[in-house]
Amino acid sequence: MSTYLTLVNNVLDRLNEPNLDSSTFASARGIHSAAKLGVKNAVMRINAVKWEWPFNYATTTETLVVGQSTYSFESDYKLADWESFYLVGGTYGDRTITNTRLRPIQRQEWYKRYRDTDFDNSTDGREPPRFVFWDSAQDFGVTPCPDEAYVVAYNYWKTTTALSAHGDSCTIPENYDWVVEIGALQDMYMFLDNDQRAALGGQDFEGAIMDMARVLIPQTIADVRDTRVNFGSGRYYSSHADFA
Repeated sequence: MSTYLTLVNNVLDRLNEPNLDSSTFASARGIHSAAKLGVKNAVMRINAVKWEWPFNYATTTETLVVGQSTYSFESDYKLADWESFYLVGGTYGDRTITNTRLRPIQRQEWYKRYRDTDFDNSTDGREPPRFVFWDSAQDFGVTPCPDEAYVVAYNYWKTTTALSAHGDSCTIPENYDWVVEIGALQDMYMFLDNDQRAALGGQDFEGAIMDMARVLIPQTIADVRDTRVNFGSGRYYSSHADFA
Protein backbone atom coordinates (compact mmCIF):
# COMPACT_ATOMS: atom_id res chain seq x y z
CA MET A 1 0.00 0.00 0.00
CA SER A 2 1.30 3.44 -0.91
CA THR A 3 1.80 6.09 1.75
CA TYR A 4 0.09 9.44 1.81
CA LEU A 5 3.43 11.11 1.01
CA THR A 6 4.00 8.87 -2.04
CA LEU A 7 0.58 9.63 -3.49
CA VAL A 8 0.95 13.38 -2.96
CA ASN A 9 4.36 13.38 -4.64
CA ASN A 10 2.97 11.39 -7.57
CA VAL A 11 0.38 14.12 -8.10
CA LEU A 12 3.01 16.84 -7.78
CA ASP A 13 5.15 15.02 -10.37
CA ARG A 14 2.26 15.14 -12.84
CA LEU A 15 2.18 18.93 -12.39
CA ASN A 16 5.98 19.33 -12.51
CA GLU A 17 6.03 20.65 -8.96
CA PRO A 18 8.75 20.00 -6.33
CA ASN A 19 8.19 17.03 -4.07
CA LEU A 20 7.55 17.04 -0.34
CA ASP A 21 9.44 14.94 2.19
CA SER A 22 8.70 13.79 5.73
CA SER A 23 10.06 17.04 7.20
CA THR A 24 8.05 19.40 4.97
CA PHE A 25 4.81 17.44 4.64
CA ALA A 26 2.98 18.77 7.70
CA SER A 27 3.79 22.42 6.99
CA ALA A 28 2.95 22.33 3.23
CA ARG A 29 1.30 25.43 1.84
CA GLY A 30 -0.24 26.56 -1.44
CA ILE A 31 -0.23 24.02 -4.24
CA HIS A 32 1.45 21.44 -2.02
CA SER A 33 -1.34 21.73 0.54
CA ALA A 34 -3.86 21.47 -2.28
CA ALA A 35 -2.22 18.24 -3.45
CA LYS A 36 -2.55 16.79 0.05
CA LEU A 37 -6.24 17.70 0.18
CA GLY A 38 -6.79 16.37 -3.34
CA VAL A 39 -5.36 12.95 -2.47
CA LYS A 40 -7.33 12.77 0.78
CA ASN A 41 -10.57 13.70 -1.00
CA ALA A 42 -9.97 11.24 -3.84
CA VAL A 43 -9.51 8.35 -1.42
CA MET A 44 -12.66 9.26 0.49
CA ARG A 45 -14.67 9.62 -2.75
CA ILE A 46 -13.54 6.22 -4.03
CA ASN A 47 -14.66 4.63 -0.78
CA ALA A 48 -17.97 6.53 -0.82
CA VAL A 49 -18.93 5.49 -4.36
CA LYS A 50 -18.85 1.75 -3.55
CA TRP A 51 -19.20 0.10 -0.17
CA GLU A 52 -18.26 -3.37 -1.49
CA TRP A 53 -14.53 -2.76 -2.04
CA PRO A 54 -12.68 -5.94 -1.01
CA PHE A 55 -9.88 -3.91 0.59
CA ASN A 56 -12.43 -2.73 3.17
CA TYR A 57 -13.66 -6.28 3.92
CA ALA A 58 -12.71 -7.57 7.37
CA THR A 59 -13.32 -10.56 9.65
CA THR A 60 -13.88 -10.36 13.38
CA THR A 61 -15.22 -12.39 16.29
CA GLU A 62 -17.48 -11.68 19.24
CA THR A 63 -17.56 -13.72 22.45
CA LEU A 64 -21.17 -13.98 23.53
CA VAL A 65 -22.39 -13.41 27.08
CA VAL A 66 -24.74 -15.90 28.69
CA GLY A 67 -28.31 -14.61 28.41
CA GLN A 68 -27.39 -11.54 26.34
CA SER A 69 -29.10 -11.06 22.98
CA THR A 70 -27.52 -7.93 21.44
CA TYR A 71 -23.90 -6.91 20.79
CA SER A 72 -22.03 -3.93 19.35
CA PHE A 73 -20.29 -4.01 16.00
CA GLU A 74 -16.63 -3.04 15.69
CA SER A 75 -15.88 0.69 15.93
CA ASP A 76 -14.93 0.83 12.22
CA TYR A 77 -18.07 -1.02 11.11
CA LYS A 78 -19.90 0.23 8.03
CA LEU A 79 -22.00 -2.69 6.72
CA ALA A 80 -22.31 -6.32 7.72
CA ASP A 81 -22.18 -9.35 5.45
CA TRP A 82 -25.18 -10.98 7.05
CA GLU A 83 -24.69 -14.34 5.34
CA SER A 84 -21.24 -14.69 6.94
CA PHE A 85 -22.27 -15.04 10.60
CA TYR A 86 -21.56 -18.40 12.22
CA LEU A 87 -20.90 -20.00 15.61
CA VAL A 88 -17.28 -21.08 15.87
CA GLY A 89 -17.02 -24.77 16.61
CA GLY A 90 -15.51 -25.87 19.91
CA THR A 91 -16.27 -27.08 23.41
CA TYR A 92 -18.29 -24.70 25.54
CA GLY A 93 -18.97 -25.97 29.03
CA ASP A 94 -20.40 -29.47 28.62
CA ARG A 95 -21.40 -28.85 25.02
CA THR A 96 -19.33 -29.43 21.87
CA ILE A 97 -20.50 -27.86 18.63
CA THR A 98 -19.24 -27.63 15.06
CA ASN A 99 -19.08 -24.47 12.97
CA THR A 100 -22.73 -23.53 12.53
CA ARG A 101 -24.18 -20.86 10.23
CA LEU A 102 -26.51 -18.31 11.81
CA ARG A 103 -29.49 -17.60 9.58
CA PRO A 104 -30.39 -13.89 9.19
CA ILE A 105 -33.90 -12.88 10.25
CA GLN A 106 -35.66 -9.54 10.49
CA ARG A 107 -35.70 -7.72 13.80
CA GLN A 108 -39.49 -7.72 13.72
CA GLU A 109 -39.43 -11.52 13.62
CA TRP A 110 -37.30 -11.53 16.77
CA TYR A 111 -39.76 -9.15 18.43
CA LYS A 112 -42.74 -11.36 17.57
CA ARG A 113 -41.33 -14.85 18.08
CA TYR A 114 -38.21 -14.86 20.27
CA ARG A 115 -37.62 -11.68 22.27
CA ASP A 116 -39.88 -12.38 25.21
CA THR A 117 -38.49 -15.87 25.72
CA ASP A 118 -34.92 -14.55 25.42
CA PHE A 119 -35.60 -11.85 28.02
CA ASP A 120 -37.21 -14.39 30.35
CA ASN A 121 -33.97 -16.42 30.21
CA SER A 122 -31.49 -13.56 30.51
CA THR A 123 -29.79 -15.12 33.54
CA ASP A 124 -28.94 -18.63 32.36
CA GLY A 125 -29.59 -18.31 28.64
CA ARG A 126 -31.38 -20.86 26.48
CA GLU A 127 -29.22 -22.76 23.96
CA PRO A 128 -26.73 -22.14 21.11
CA PRO A 129 -28.04 -19.30 18.89
CA ARG A 130 -29.46 -20.24 15.49
CA PHE A 131 -30.37 -16.80 14.09
CA VAL A 132 -28.80 -13.35 13.73
CA PHE A 133 -30.59 -10.04 13.21
CA TRP A 134 -29.88 -6.32 12.77
CA ASP A 135 -30.75 -4.45 15.96
CA SER A 136 -29.58 -0.88 15.38
CA ALA A 137 -27.05 1.15 13.43
CA GLN A 138 -24.21 -0.26 15.54
CA ASP A 139 -25.67 -3.46 17.02
CA PHE A 140 -26.59 -6.98 16.00
CA GLY A 141 -28.49 -9.63 17.89
CA VAL A 142 -28.57 -13.41 18.16
CA THR A 143 -31.34 -15.75 19.20
CA PRO A 144 -31.94 -17.97 21.12
CA CYS A 145 -29.93 -16.12 23.76
CA PRO A 146 -26.75 -18.10 24.51
CA ASP A 147 -26.38 -20.49 27.43
CA GLU A 148 -22.56 -20.46 27.09
CA ALA A 149 -19.87 -17.98 26.02
CA TYR A 150 -19.96 -19.07 22.37
CA VAL A 151 -17.79 -17.30 19.83
CA VAL A 152 -19.47 -15.75 16.78
CA ALA A 153 -17.40 -14.91 13.69
CA TYR A 154 -18.55 -12.66 10.86
CA ASN A 155 -17.35 -10.43 8.03
CA TYR A 156 -18.08 -6.77 7.52
CA TRP A 157 -17.08 -3.75 5.44
CA LYS A 158 -15.07 -1.10 7.28
CA THR A 159 -15.40 2.66 7.27
CA THR A 160 -12.51 4.66 5.85
CA THR A 161 -10.13 6.62 8.06
CA ALA A 162 -8.98 9.85 6.43
CA LEU A 163 -5.28 10.11 5.59
CA SER A 164 -3.43 12.50 7.88
CA ALA A 165 0.29 11.88 8.55
CA HIS A 166 2.85 11.50 5.77
CA GLY A 167 3.43 7.84 6.63
CA ASP A 168 -0.24 6.81 6.68
CA SER A 169 -0.91 3.92 4.31
CA CYS A 170 -3.72 4.12 1.79
CA THR A 171 -5.94 1.03 1.97
CA ILE A 172 -6.57 1.13 -1.79
CA PRO A 173 -4.20 -1.33 -3.53
CA GLU A 174 -1.03 0.22 -4.95
CA ASN A 175 -1.83 -0.83 -8.51
CA TYR A 176 -4.80 1.56 -8.34
CA ASP A 177 -2.75 4.57 -7.26
CA TRP A 178 -3.48 6.02 -10.69
CA VAL A 179 -7.18 6.22 -9.84
CA VAL A 180 -6.41 8.18 -6.67
CA GLU A 181 -4.11 10.46 -8.65
CA ILE A 182 -6.76 11.17 -11.30
CA GLY A 183 -9.20 12.16 -8.56
CA ALA A 184 -6.62 14.35 -6.86
CA LEU A 185 -5.78 16.07 -10.15
CA GLN A 186 -9.44 17.06 -10.57
CA ASP A 187 -9.19 18.95 -7.26
CA MET A 188 -5.85 20.43 -8.33
CA TYR A 189 -7.32 21.79 -11.56
CA MET A 190 -10.09 23.46 -9.57
CA PHE A 191 -7.45 24.94 -7.27
CA LEU A 192 -5.67 26.27 -10.37
CA ASP A 193 -8.97 27.71 -11.73
CA ASN A 194 -8.83 25.45 -14.78
CA ASP A 195 -12.54 24.62 -14.95
CA GLN A 196 -12.32 22.83 -18.29
CA ARG A 197 -9.57 20.46 -17.14
CA ALA A 198 -11.43 19.95 -13.84
CA ALA A 199 -14.62 18.93 -15.68
CA LEU A 200 -12.72 16.50 -17.90
CA GLY A 201 -10.86 15.21 -14.87
CA GLY A 202 -14.14 14.51 -13.11
CA GLN A 203 -15.32 12.39 -16.03
CA ASP A 204 -12.01 10.52 -16.11
CA PHE A 205 -12.21 9.90 -12.37
CA GLU A 206 -15.74 8.50 -12.53
CA GLY A 207 -14.76 6.22 -15.40
CA ALA A 208 -11.64 5.03 -13.56
CA ILE A 209 -13.66 4.14 -10.46
CA MET A 210 -16.10 2.13 -12.57
CA ASP A 211 -13.22 0.29 -14.28
CA MET A 212 -11.76 -0.46 -10.86
CA ALA A 213 -15.11 -1.73 -9.59
CA ARG A 214 -15.58 -4.08 -12.55
CA VAL A 215 -12.29 -5.78 -11.67
CA LEU A 216 -12.46 -5.80 -7.87
CA ILE A 217 -16.13 -6.27 -7.00
CA PRO A 218 -17.61 -9.68 -7.87
CA GLN A 219 -21.04 -9.68 -9.47
CA THR A 220 -22.29 -12.10 -6.81
CA ILE A 221 -22.13 -9.27 -4.28
CA ALA A 222 -25.77 -8.65 -5.21
CA ASP A 223 -26.65 -11.78 -3.26
CA VAL A 224 -26.08 -9.98 0.05
CA ARG A 225 -29.42 -9.84 1.80
CA ASP A 226 -31.45 -6.64 2.26
CA THR A 227 -34.94 -6.69 3.81
CA ARG A 228 -35.25 -3.04 4.79
CA VAL A 229 -38.29 -2.42 2.56
CA ASN A 230 -39.68 -5.93 2.56
CA PHE A 231 -42.41 -5.31 5.16
CA GLY A 232 -42.58 -9.03 5.97
CA SER A 233 -43.71 -10.08 2.51
CA GLY A 234 -40.87 -12.53 2.01
CA ARG A 235 -37.19 -12.18 1.40
CA TYR A 236 -35.27 -11.03 -1.64
CA TYR A 237 -31.76 -10.03 -2.55
CA SER A 238 -30.26 -6.73 -3.63
CA SER A 239 -27.00 -4.82 -3.68
CA HIS A 240 -27.43 -3.46 -0.13
CA ALA A 241 -26.18 -5.26 2.94
CA ASP A 242 -28.01 -4.13 6.08
CA PHE A 243 -31.63 -4.64 6.96
CA ALA A 244 -34.01 -3.73 9.72
